[in-house]
Amino acid sequence: MKRQAIVSFFLLTLVVALPNERIDAQPQDRLGSTLDLLKRKLETHLSYSLSEGQGPEVGASKFEAVSFANCRVAWRSSVAQDNNNVPPALRHLRMVNNTSVDLSWIDPDKTHIYTIREMVKRNLPRALVLELKIRSGSPGFKQRLVTTVGGRITRNALEEKSYSFFFDTNDQPIAEEVSKAFAEAINICRSKK
Repeated sequence: MKRQAIVSFFLLTLVVALPNERIDAQPQDRLGSTLDLLKRKLETHLSYSLSEGQGPEVGASKFEAVSFANCRVAWRSSVAQDNNNVPPALRHLRMVNNTSVDLSWIDPDKTHIYTIREMVKRNLPRALVLELKIRSGSPGFKQRLVTTVGGRITRNALEEKSYSFFFDTNDQPIAEEVSKAFAEAINICRSKK
């Protein structure tokens, strides 16, 4: 009888504990799937060849999600121009920007999408901007910029209160999807604090 009571107590404890584990795991799963979506969309739509309007290719822009596993995300964006179609002063230019931020620092209410009209008038690609802004009192986007021109390297460390992603104007639905995903990830990360 005593043994039966112990087994019953163990089973009751197990049944009560299981739902709690699932509930605790859901936000992490939701965060993980949201960050995977962000990683996939940003790497796909922010890696492209550079050209002036409809002219020849003059270089490449690349986005790499370095760490999109938790609330502290990091990415690397780079621009490389290695072409004789650009002015001599800009040939062999390479800029690498390493950026990191805690998603809970971003203010989703101040995040917005807009178009740079002057770029549209000149028929330049990447005129659609998704701008993320930091909450008041929070640290900013930490950036380390490395520029290489003609073998000369410069390094700068910056902390900015906003960060912008540039999309093609045809990518409006993608920019909106990315903005919503950032808002969801931000809210999950804020709820963990």
